[in-house]
Amino acid sequence: LANELYAEAARHGSADATWHLGYNYLKGRGLPKDWGRAWALMRDGGMHSRFAELRGPEKLLFSLLRAVYEARVFIVFAALGSFVLATGGKRAPGFGAGAAATAVWHEDDDAAADDFDEFDD
Repeated sequence: LANELYAEAARHGSADATWHLGYNYLKGRGLPKDWGRAWALMRDGGMHSRFAELRGPEKLLFSLLRAVYEARVFIVFAALGSFVLATGGKRAPGFGAGAAATAVWHEDDDAAADDFDEFDD
């Protein structure tokens, strides 16, 4: 009955109910365990509930997940900034739109053909 009430409240926009419904999917409380659905519901619930009373390692884990979730935009921009600083803004060889054009096989390349002359015998 609790999961039905959570589902109804979630349909009406309750972020707390959405999070609790996801948590019940995660733990298998009255619902089949489903990590994918649990993650989606908990994410839609804002990765927290003001009514949840988590303890110990579970509290630490969910606090960490929430912090990462809330900082996801910053993390992406920090990673991009690090890439630009590390490469000096230049693309790595083999990446980008021109990558396919750089790998061209030349049939009439005599130097490449000479590499295999010793195997012709």
